[in-house]
Amino acid sequence: MGAVLSIRIRSDLKEKMKKYKIDWRKEIEQFIENRIKELEAEEKKERIETLLESVEEKERGFASSVIRLERDSL
Repeated sequence: MGAVLSIRIRSDLKEKMKKYKIDWRKEIEQFIENRIKELEAEEKKERIETLLESVEEKERGFASSVIRLERDSL
């Protein structure tokens, strides 16, 4: 079962909404879902940036040299 969310909007906006045959509940719910996805993505991005700041940089070619070393040891 869903939860109830009440909002107060201007009267003129309500009148304009009546003019269109749109499922406003669905429109608002979709907007909220999209906004939450954006906010969650921003939080993840910030966490990743924080983690990346704590990782030390390696010199160019480090990864390929480690891979080459591993291949040679097989």
